[in-house]
Amino acid sequence: MEDIFKSGLLGLALIGALALASANSSESENSNNDYTESKTEEVTMAVEETVTEEAKIKNKKDFHIPL
Repeated sequence: MEDIFKSGLLGLALIGALALASANSSESENSNNDYTESKTEEVTMAVEETVTEEAKIKNKKDFHIPL
């Protein structure tokens, strides 16, 4: 009887440990997704700013003063 009780407690402890590990794994995946999305947005904004700056420079170079 005592062995059955101990094995039952051990089983519950293992299930609890697996549940906690699964929850921690899900949280780390979500934070990785958030990080990836924020970095993608940063790169996109940087590219857009670069294109805008290049367009401004090109407009300044193409500016002609009529004689």
